[in-house]
Amino acid sequence: MADWPLPPDQLLDDVVDGSPSALGELLQSYRPALLQVAAERLDPRITARLDASDVVQDALVEASPHVGCWLQSGKPLAACLCRLVRDRIARITRDHVAAQKRSVAREAQPCCNESTASMLTLAARLGLTSDTPSRLVGLGESCERLRRRLAQLPMIDQQVLMMRIVEGISARAVGEVLGLSEGAVNMRQLRALRQLRRLLALSP
Repeated sequence: MADWPLPPDQLLDDVVDGSPSALGELLQSYRPALLQVAAERLDPRITARLDASDVVQDALVEASPHVGCWLQSGKPLAACLCRLVRDRIARITRDHVAAQKRSVAREAQPCCNESTASMLTLAARLGLTSDTPSRLVGLGESCERLRRRLAQLPMIDQQVLMMRIVEGISARAVGEVLGLSEGAVNMRQLRALRQLRRLLALSP
């Protein structure tokens, strides 16, 4: 789970006032947490040609013109930046899969692009992991199975689970980014977790 910064109010005010140096300082303060998010979500198939630092740098550049407006409108900066990172990783992964013409891209069942690290975090929340040897032997298979079942959920429920459980973003902040109330986010999270458990119980 990422450790998000708490920027001082004066720095935020300076960014809203249009200070380039304040904007740079603010975005850099979010870099460590975003690097952690990117590293957890990057598909191992593409890390040989792209690392988390590249993804975060591109996301920060993309965010720069919008940060002042986000702050003025009260949008949670961590959630906004995190979404840019996630969207960028999703695009990169789709492009990579298409370029390699992998068979998984042609399967009828959509495949979730979340990394093994993200799946482990989610699996722990579902109570699917332990330190027993029998569990550890099948850990990779369990993560792949969880990834397939996650892909069966509505996209908005996938986003809620990833932002709340894997990235540690508050329900209020997630709601502001996704256009939901805090209560609706919490309800979707509970329902999505229950649905995942049902899907995992139905088939191996």
